[in-house]
Amino acid sequence: MQPESDVVLLDNIEILFEVALKQDPLRLLQSISRNRTIVATWSGSIEDGHLVYAAPYHPEYRRYEVGDLLVVKHRGKGLTGFGVGQRATSMRYEELIQFEPIETVVQLRDADEAVAARDLVSTYVISDEMAEKLTGLLFPQLQYGQPTDHKGLLVVGNYGTGKSHLMSTISAIAERAELVNDISNSKVAEAAMGVAGKFKVVRTEIGATTMSLREIIVGELEEHLDALGVAFTFPSAADVPSNKRAFEEMMAAYQQQYPDLGLLLVVDELLDYLRSRKDQELILDLNFLREIGEVCKDLRLRFIAGVQEAIFDSPRFSFVADSIRRVKDRFEQVLIARRDVKFVVAQRLLKKTTEQQVKIREYLTPFARFYGRMNERMDEYVGLFPVHPDYIDTFERVVAIEKREILRTLSFSMKRVLGQELPADHPGLIAHDS
Repeated sequence: MQPESDVVLLDNIEILFEVALKQDPLRLLQSISRNRTIVATWSGSIEDGHLVYAAPYHPEYRRYEVGDLLVVKHRGKGLTGFGVGQRATSMRYEELIQFEPIETVVQLRDADEAVAARDLVSTYVISDEMAEKLTGLLFPQLQYGQPTDHKGLLVVGNYGTGKSHLMSTISAIAERAELVNDISNSKVAEAAMGVAGKFKVVRTEIGATTMSLREIIVGELEEHLDALGVAFTFPSAADVPSNKRAFEEMMAAYQQQYPDLGLLLVVDELLDYLRSRKDQELILDLNFLREIGEVCKDLRLRFIAGVQEAIFDSPRFSFVADSIRRVKDRFEQVLIARRDVKFVVAQRLLKKTTEQQVKIREYLTPFARFYGRMNERMDEYVGLFPVHPDYIDTFERVVAIEKREILRTLSFSMKRVLGQELPADHPGLIAHDS
């Protein structure tokens, strides 16, 4: 025990009940709690609002009214912890969190509008790990000022992990140079200067369709190029042995109109589309995807697609392994990791001031001994409070469709508890089975 500490934790207090000591254990603890908080274990029971130790006929028997004690029940081993001399001030969840709900799904084409594009960029939360991916892989692949083995890009992230938000943010910056000032991470903002405002952007989301991937991409390019004042028509697929020449001719026509700008094509929901394709159709689609990745090397054409999982490792496409391997050679993958999602939850959805973090830490500390690894993971518990840190890991393994959009699901869960008071006998965490 350290007398100078504000909080003193006591275990194995049974010795205080020794008859020979002639002490009243609870009164003794209360007397030393005048200048500090005492948290002690009680190896007895709670009966009718009383702390009970030993049986009535036992010489060490004691029975106290709970009164102003803060009692924490542990359901696992039958122990009870109590705080002496300080009753916790009741707090509501909303007092400890600057809650910003995320209830809408970002649509890629939202970034077509200037106001929406700025909002998307300013609200995109960038973890250190994502910052490294942006500065070390994504922006270097997009830029065309320095020689690089340019490839296509696949942004890999499950439903609700911010995949569409990331692609919207990247494409908005590539199209509008002024949005660099709205990037929340200074290192990312500096790296983005090489691509900011350097592109015209074509955005599309693939829905339920039986069209080939070539028909979808070619149709979108022709429509958007026409809107940009570039007249170009792709030849029929039956008339060309390869699509590379057509892309070269398209970019030549484009650069006559925009000699200083590249062309960025961004496609979302690619994986769901590929999963719906029949075997021979899928092979043709993958070959066309490979050709897009190949032409990015020598042209100012860049391609980004969003997929829910890494298609190169998906067992769904094992029967076309050779085609997948050739696509893989011409694409880089940007993976949205669980840590990135947790960072978004902590820094946007459940943001907290330093003072709020201190209060949460004080609230959780008495429970730490009863929960495996809570002490060593306390920073994570505080940052994500009231969401259990393992919630996101478990969530990703849930396959029910209504459970896929994690940020929206957490937003709805938080709205239900915001006005509630924090429980005194358990840590009040939102878990996957809550």
